[in-house]
Amino acid sequence: MAGKESSNSTCRPMTVWELNNHIRQCLEGSFQAICVRGEVSDLTIHSSNHVYFTIKDEQAQLRCVALGYGVKARQLGLQVGMEVDVYGCVSLFEPRGDCQVKVSSIIPAGAGELHRRFEELKARLSAEGLFDVQRKRPIPTMPRIIGLVTSWTGAAIQDFFRVLNRRFSGMHVRVIPTLVQGDKAPEKLIKALEYFNETDSCDVIVLTRGGGSAEDLWCFNDENLARAIAASRLPVISAVGHERDYSISDFVADYRAATPTAAAEILVQGKAALGERLEQFEMRMSSVMRLRVSKLAQRFQRASSCKYLRHPNEWIDQLSQRLDYAGMRLRGLLGGVASGRRQRLDSVEKRLPLAISRCRDKYRHRLDRVGHVLSALDPKSVLTRGYSILLDVGGRAVRGTGDVSCGDRLRALLGSGQLDVVVDRVTDEGSEG
Repeated sequence: MAGKESSNSTCRPMTVWELNNHIRQCLEGSFQAICVRGEVSDLTIHSSNHVYFTIKDEQAQLRCVALGYGVKARQLGLQVGMEVDVYGCVSLFEPRGDCQVKVSSIIPAGAGELHRRFEELKARLSAEGLFDVQRKRPIPTMPRIIGLVTSWTGAAIQDFFRVLNRRFSGMHVRVIPTLVQGDKAPEKLIKALEYFNETDSCDVIVLTRGGGSAEDLWCFNDENLARAIAASRLPVISAVGHERDYSISDFVADYRAATPTAAAEILVQGKAALGERLEQFEMRMSSVMRLRVSKLAQRFQRASSCKYLRHPNEWIDQLSQRLDYAGMRLRGLLGGVASGRRQRLDSVEKRLPLAISRCRDKYRHRLDRVGHVLSALDPKSVLTRGYSILLDVGGRAVRGTGDVSCGDRLRALLGSGQLDVVVDRVTDEGSEG
């Protein structure tokens, strides 16, 4: 005993964190990928999108944490009492020393094989382009006829028609009742799709059923059904199960509605909006008509109080008298204007000869004065006083002795006639004669 106590006293003590960390590393190294089946209890979906729960069986329980799994857990419908297969690895939460499973995936018990087949088919069809948005056909805004493919006795058809009747009663719906679960359901669903496409008897096809287990909804994951939906000429709406349920038909359809009710809402929203707009137009038209009638009533009331409209003959007589009076005044005015114009014309006629005579004498006097001035400036009148003009042979006037030389022949213009002369001698001004 003494030896054992001595050896334990020499061992370096570990901290709690160190021990828990060592245990965690050992667990994660030994259990890297596990699958545990159990019943869910103590479920908490935190606002951080993390999921905390416990799985248990008749003999034990194990804590689990799924980080960032909140949205998927809600879509899966994870709830207390549900039996699930949990995939992940074993770890240890060091602060409390709790052994837990760090969850990577949660699948309802018994659905593991179905899930694998679902993912394989989904990946293959996606690779072929059957899920591409560019391939999908638009849903008509206001369909005239709806083709409904569902079970005649299920809750889906009742929910669908309840919404249609509430939102837009009188909608034309053609129903093909068919199986919506089981091995024979895909074939029946495909025939219904082919019938609507061959007969062209509707504008849009709704493929729907209510909620159920993964096995109940499995017929909507059939590959042949998916290809029939993709090959449909008419647009197809898939409304299978509840909001959390997804099937292959949802991915390949032109539109995925979360529930049968949502499918009906989508189809009638265009007509419902049109009905609301018509009601608004009706209210506006009623308001406009009431306002118009009110204005016309006011005008009629004012008109009825007008004396001219109450006694139109008196009004006509007054207008006739006013017209006669205006005619007499007009004739008087026109006569006065014509008389004045005539008097002015007579006056102008009397003054015009005298004015013309005075103007004629005035301009004759001015003409005589101009004639005297021109006569005084005429060179010939100067020549008559004994002067002469000498021109050289070029016809240019000789102005000085510098313009001629001895022997030049000149022409002398006189007051009467002309002379041809020859220059004998040239004497400059100031020289002796």
